[in-house]
Amino acid sequence: MATLDSLKCALRQRAMETVSSARKPLSDKQYSLGFDILVRGSGWMSYRDFIIPQLSRLLAPLVKSRGRISVLEIGPGPKSVLACLARHLRQKIWRYTAFEPNELFATSVEEWISSASEIESPLPGLKCPPRIHRMPFIPHSHRRSDIGISGCDNDEKFDIVLFCHSMYGMNPKAKYIEEAIEMLVEQPEGGMVVVFHRDEVFYLDGLVCQRTASFPTGSVCVIDDDDELDRFTSFVTGFLAEDVEADRAIRAEWRKVCRTLARREEAHPNQLFFSSPAIMAAFTKDATALSELTMEVPLLNGNKPVKNREARLRHPASIVRPTDVQHIQHCVKWALKHRLSLSIIGGGHSGHCLMPNVVAVDMGAFDQVHILTAGSDGEGWRSSSDYLVIAGTGCRTEDIIRKTMAAGITVPLGARPSVGAGLWLQGGIGHLARLHGLACDAIVGAVVISVESSQALCIGYVPRQYRPAGAVCPENETDLLWAIKGAGTNFGIVVSVTFKAFVAPTYSIRNWVIPLSDKREASLKLYNFDRLVARNLPRGLSADAYLYWDIDQLHLGITMFESSATRSTSEIPTYTAVRTVLGPEDDYSMVDSVGLFEAEMYISRMHGGHGGSKTSSFKRCGGAVHDVAANATAFGCRDWDFACVITGVWPRDQDGTELARAALGPVQCAGLRLSIPKRTNGTKLIVLVTGDICAGKDYCAGIWASAFALYTQNRLIARAVSISDVTKREYAVATGADMTRLCQDRAYKEQHRSALTTFFRDQVQLRSCLPKEHFLNLVDSATDVDLLLITGMRDEAPVATFSHLVPDSRLIEVRVRASEQMRRNRRGSRDSDDDHHEESKYRNHVKSNLAAVDYYPSLIFDNDTTGDDAAKEFAKQRLLPFFADDLQQLANMVRLVPDFPRLGISFRHVLNISQQPGGLTLCTSLFQGHFTGDWAQVNVIACCEAGGYVYASALASQVDIPLALIREAGKLPPPTISVPRSRSHISKTNSSKNNRIEVERYLIPSGSSVLVVDDVLATGQTLCAVLRLLEIAGVRTQDIRIMVVAELPVHRGRELLRRCGFGEVNIQSLLVFNGA
Repeated sequence: MATLDSLKCALRQRAMETVSSARKPLSDKQYSLGFDILVRGSGWMSYRDFIIPQLSRLLAPLVKSRGRISVLEIGPGPKSVLACLARHLRQKIWRYTAFEPNELFATSVEEWISSASEIESPLPGLKCPPRIHRMPFIPHSHRRSDIGISGCDNDEKFDIVLFCHSMYGMNPKAKYIEEAIEMLVEQPEGGMVVVFHRDEVFYLDGLVCQRTASFPTGSVCVIDDDDELDRFTSFVTGFLAEDVEADRAIRAEWRKVCRTLARREEAHPNQLFFSSPAIMAAFTKDATALSELTMEVPLLNGNKPVKNREARLRHPASIVRPTDVQHIQHCVKWALKHRLSLSIIGGGHSGHCLMPNVVAVDMGAFDQVHILTAGSDGEGWRSSSDYLVIAGTGCRTEDIIRKTMAAGITVPLGARPSVGAGLWLQGGIGHLARLHGLACDAIVGAVVISVESSQALCIGYVPRQYRPAGAVCPENETDLLWAIKGAGTNFGIVVSVTFKAFVAPTYSIRNWVIPLSDKREASLKLYNFDRLVARNLPRGLSADAYLYWDIDQLHLGITMFESSATRSTSEIPTYTAVRTVLGPEDDYSMVDSVGLFEAEMYISRMHGGHGGSKTSSFKRCGGAVHDVAANATAFGCRDWDFACVITGVWPRDQDGTELARAALGPVQCAGLRLSIPKRTNGTKLIVLVTGDICAGKDYCAGIWASAFALYTQNRLIARAVSISDVTKREYAVATGADMTRLCQDRAYKEQHRSALTTFFRDQVQLRSCLPKEHFLNLVDSATDVDLLLITGMRDEAPVATFSHLVPDSRLIEVRVRASEQMRRNRRGSRDSDDDHHEESKYRNHVKSNLAAVDYYPSLIFDNDTTGDDAAKEFAKQRLLPFFADDLQQLANMVRLVPDFPRLGISFRHVLNISQQPGGLTLCTSLFQGHFTGDWAQVNVIACCEAGGYVYASALASQVDIPLALIREAGKLPPPTISVPRSRSHISKTNSSKNNRIEVERYLIPSGSSVLVVDDVLATGQTLCAVLRLLEIAGVRTQDIRIMVVAELPVHRGRELLRRCGFGEVNIQSLLVFNGA
């Protein structure tokens, strides 16, 4: 969306290119028509939301202190903006004078201000007739002797001189403002010249603002109509062509320019929008006092590099460069004397370091870094740190790191070398934050110049030799030190800070770049990165994640940093799930603290190195950042895990273009919502209770939770919750439905069921990850329970879909069934057509009939009897065994072996069970007792080498069922049948080239019922090959069951089996482990 200024330039350029006809200015009537367009619609919003509130804030203290005020308005237009002020402010205006050269506007103002009725009078407090001068305001030509200004007291001075969008064409503007300042009353002090103007480079040649404000979101709109655009464009350019034909040609071209540069909105298809940001600047008689300061404090020679884009667009009144503390004190005294503001320039990254027509203080001369042995000043500084670093406010991060690294120490600062003191005074996140805390946490003292008195203050510990002459320790020293750590830019001018230092580390760096298919995959990858990688890292390691587009594809980049105080060339000890989740890293390097600046992925790798498009980076924190209490420093929010940094990148000469808006804009920032759930530790068993409408899911879940507490004498905690409650709440808000009745009144819920289902389906279409978010939110809110029962699930194969999200817990599904007649009875209906239609719609969405789905639930409970005895017995026989001591005993036999069989894998040594005394017997007993099928119906037990052989053989012997051995191809005599097998994540590096498995032909009779026994279910690749082999042998999928000793849900083996067509196979696992 072009600004009005850029539109004006484009229109004038097009006029020069189109014709060379002479130009003529607009008539008063033409100007009036164009002005009317500008203040309609969104243009009026700038008045309503910015001009009127700002003017009211400026006038309120004047009215309060003076009782009445006089106003001179330059260019009021057809009606003064004063008419929009509150009555109590308008009533205090006792004298009003205006300069308005447009005859139509002047007449309109006179009619407006001279209303006959006192009740309707816009300025009811006037004590003398208003004066409307039908002439422009020209410096040095408006004296009372020249134009006959006279008032009740013959006084030509005013409390307020107002330019409200009326300085266009007045050049040089400083001369006009200086003239207006001369027209302010001498006493009482505090009169103001107030200017509202479009936000452009507003240079006033050394005049200093007392107050400024901006309105960056201002806009104007114009109807997309030829006549309307003709009036609008001529007003913007300020002229027309004298020749009729030339004027017609120019107007046609101007319409094209407008339609090309404007923004269109779907809600207003017939309107064109242009940006019109605005500023307010208020000046007092002290606006000309700059020379008084520059006599005492040196000016900056040359230009000051400023990184911040917004700040670069502003023009300060002047930039002074103090070279000692006394100079800074002079600046503060000058500002206090004249009631003016100052801005401070450190590293130049702040958007507030330069303000329009405000004096900026460049702290660049205070760039010294001093290193001191703790306690060497004889004052007995006690700390765990052996060194202190004193850094001036003019230092950049790189200056401090280079100087300290040469001494073998460091300070935990940020990741970018050019950032200045704003970093450590406002927090400071860097790669040592997890180990040593934020940069502000390392501050132990500071020298500050008070902006209340200009007094030099020593806050906290400042070594004696670095204390300015005359500095004092304030009474509120503790409070100020608290404030320095996080809010240090807000209450004084910081001259230097004292840091505690740490041993300088070297850094090992690993990078991964993972192409992503869509936003859903991005969300899940980031979730797994957090849960399985980032949150498990020791404090010496940090991990950053980046989302960015490259060559029209979304990518996830991950960088892991390990800091070490001793240089080492060995590989970093990565953790189990790192390569499991991310795969092998793309590269590895070692750098020192300076080299680290160039190691960040978005600097060194993305887009060819800091180029193109938008990046969202997620910087892992926690660790030592969390160690500091929230109220211990001004940086109080410390319970976050990641800092999200959204960076837009575009060529500097493309500011304001479509490319820049595409790289970073308010809409694009919200385009990807990523939910990274909290950690779950406590819940051992999560039961998803599913079933048809009115099968009794909520009722059964409640009975099971109560029975569980009863059977365990409250040693274990159970809770039943409904995942649909969130949707019901949102639905109630959106529709006005009664939330309490939706949850508790069955009949009322049935009335809304169809609408609820549609509401939820629409939500999922907008946010595909919504079911996972709801599920994880429930789990995260129940970490204090042992058994969590969740009703209201509407997802197919929920165990396969959700188990990898909670790898620390066992997740099972219990399907509640009831006859159709029983469900109708519970609904209070028998043969209602509406009920048949309702259930049909529900089944179309949920597919709850077992015969119509492609997966099999973990357990089934038939809820056709009255009373709760059957449900209680089910809890005792089916749920309680998951908490038996013998399962924990078995789990204790599974040894964890880190970095085996290769670096980055933490191996679960499941076969170790058979090597423990009684281990194989215990495992066989548990297999036999936990089997949910009928042993009499099992014809064959099948197993694949090597892990499956151990446990299947013992089980087959115990239950007296034949064993079918599946081996690598070539190890069995013919005839055989074979299928290809993909290697598991553990055996990928095995040198064997044989990738097929086989079984003897005719060993397993066609139509048999087969139980497959294996040691581990991880990726599911091996079991998938076994099931294909059984399929070839003539075994139906619904006649196969699987039992494994241990399951590793994070690898999503169940999901793979379902995708391969084996979702109907019932899978049971004795143990569940997180990791590899």
